[in-house]
Amino acid sequence: MKTRGLSAELTFDLTNVLNPLHPSWGIVQTANPMVQLFRVRREKLSTQNPPELIASYVGARRRGRETGKIMGSRPLAPEVPTSQWRAQLGARVWMGR
Repeated sequence: MKTRGLSAELTFDLTNVLNPLHPSWGIVQTANPMVQLFRVRREKLSTQNPPELIASYVGARRRGRETGKIMGSRPLAPEVPTSQWRAQLGARVWMGR
């Protein structure tokens, strides 16, 4: 917009547009490096055979929505637990042109 030697410009920026529509969209997930997923133990299954190493899953579990089966959940956590969208409004004015 130009008026009497002044010109102005307005800008509006929205970062992570989908997050305001649904709060779980656009959340940055990171892996937690301290999550124990497996436990390994030595177990003697029979008297004739030597002991064997047995690995079992001990991580978090979740139930599938469609099937109802219990599944292992991923050891992920949101990097920032709150909504991660940002809006910015800017104005620029030029004088003497």
